[in-house]
Amino acid sequence: MVLFACGAARAQTARPGGAASGVSWLQGNRVRLTVSPGGAATPPAGARTYTFSIAADGDMRIGIEEQTPQGTSATEILLISGRFMASRGSKLEKGYEIDTVDAAALSWQIAGQILGRASPGDPARLRAPVRIALAENRVPIHVVTSSAEETFDPPWSAQGRINPIGNSRVDFEIVFAFRNPMPPSAAMEMRYSGRWERSPTSPALPDSMSLDGWSIYALGAQRRRDKDGVAVDFGASPLPQRFSTVGELRRSLADRRR
Repeated sequence: MVLFACGAARAQTARPGGAASGVSWLQGNRVRLTVSPGGAATPPAGARTYTFSIAADGDMRIGIEEQTPQGTSATEILLISGRFMASRGSKLEKGYEIDTVDAAALSWQIAGQILGRASPGDPARLRAPVRIALAENRVPIHVVTSSAEETFDPPWSAQGRINPIGNSRVDFEIVFAFRNPMPPSAAMEMRYSGRWERSPTSPALPDSMSLDGWSIYALGAQRRRDKDGVAVDFGASPLPQRFSTVGELRRSLADRRR
């Protein structure tokens, strides 16, 4: 399973990317990212904040908060062993549960690519602020997961700042200007802001973690019927059986392989 592409260190896991060599922005293990439409400094309705906690084995916890006219909705996602997804909080749309993970993954890939172009190399080694001032007329931004992709053709631009704050932590703010890839094409802006961290204490999803109150899904190829017939794509299908802990879910995968 590849949910976060760009040359992940372990393609079968949900780790958010990684350069083909060396250390990149897509190799943090704790990332907070707020995505605001329109580039507004104050998050408007529709803004989302993603909090990624990535374990050394590629397992991941994603917290999602979305600003709506009715208030703030909250969702949590677990990605386990490259084969399972668990969710709690806001109800995911039936048949499109994977879209929530895709939105998070693609958003961080976009921000990570822009940050990597503005300041290549290991973010943990930054010692001084960096100004982001990019204007690209030739190379697109292309982001992809196992089940979704987006391409932003040139011209596009990005303005902002990168500010190291010590202890392998970096704050960033980006205003990304582009043309909407979906018709009708129009000039748009998105603001990406947050904090990147590579903590020496890697997050983990321990076997003892309770799954009480979580909805569990299997990840993989799914058959879906639409108006054009039967389509096969990558998705999440609900599991009928219940699992009390993360360890029990992991053991079920080992049992299937025997």
